[in-house]
Amino acid sequence: MKEEINPTRTIRVPADHVRTRLDRFLSEASQTASRTSWQRAIRSGLVRLNGKSARPSEMVEAGDEIRWTEAPIVEATRLVSPLDAFAPERILYQDRDVLVIDKPKDLVVHPSRGHHQDTLVHYLLPWLSDVDPMGDFRPGIIHRLDKDTTGCMIVARTPEIKEMMARAIAERRIDRLYLALSEGQLEPRTGTIEAPVGRDPKNRLRMAVVRDGKFALTHFTTVAAWPHFSLLLLKLTTGRTHQIRVHLSSLGHPLVGDELYGGHRLAQFETQALHAWRIAFTHPRDGERRHFEAPLPPPWSIVWPHLGLIESDLNAVPWNQEPWTPDLRNPLEGALAASSLAFY
Repeated sequence: MKEEINPTRTIRVPADHVRTRLDRFLSEASQTASRTSWQRAIRSGLVRLNGKSARPSEMVEAGDEIRWTEAPIVEATRLVSPLDAFAPERILYQDRDVLVIDKPKDLVVHPSRGHHQDTLVHYLLPWLSDVDPMGDFRPGIIHRLDKDTTGCMIVARTPEIKEMMARAIAERRIDRLYLALSEGQLEPRTGTIEAPVGRDPKNRLRMAVVRDGKFALTHFTTVAAWPHFSLLLLKLTTGRTHQIRVHLSSLGHPLVGDELYGGHRLAQFETQALHAWRIAFTHPRDGERRHFEAPLPPPWSIVWPHLGLIESDLNAVPWNQEPWTPDLRNPLEGALAASSLAFY
């Protein structure tokens, strides 16, 4: 007899049930998540058997009560976006191994609380192969962008390539270059921020620079500056949650529009002014170095003229010379006009 797991997140083993393993029972009872997914949830302490922690191999019998604190796996169905979130122009590159996409604003990368069926993972499943969406609710995802951060992301199309690319991320062999509009002017204009990042003990929605946080390293250079704003290029050495947002806020120069970290909104930027502009990696199959660039989306393309700039000015930023080295001359110098932007 199979019983559906109900919204109360509790199930009672039926009287006619034959003694079996906990992970197998949950997999068969739910009919939505794989046995591997339940094993992961049980080991993480999300599942309790008769009020106690358990092992995946523990045997359950008639009358046992199984309770879990939250859904351990969110079903990733093959949805088609009604907004055509991944029109052809959003696929910057694809082959049998990888996709490079231009992520839009207002899109969560993988299933999480409050986002069960409307994530990047759902939109990309038709492009992925040999994945078990019930066993891996982040198929293809090797790095993330925040919901309102736009720009370049690499997605692995198979589990084998995902493992290889995740290793490349861990070994810092993937270069990620961001454009940001921050408040005020950073001094010095070029530098490195090394500060550990962890959960903010005063606000669980935020990250913060904390003593026991994870090592985090961000390189930056000021490309252009105005009385109230700075246009920055930033390179991530590490990729902690909200790293750029936290590091700039810790210096007193939060991102424009990033109210969570103390930034002020502009009419043009109602969320953080952060764009994953360029990405470069060595292809896992042929060993060639590949470079990709995501075009400036709204509101960047709208705000650019207000900064006295044209998008082609960015062509002055070289691929091969690291723009965070101290001797780099401002590539946009001489192209600036007074900014007509204002906070509200």
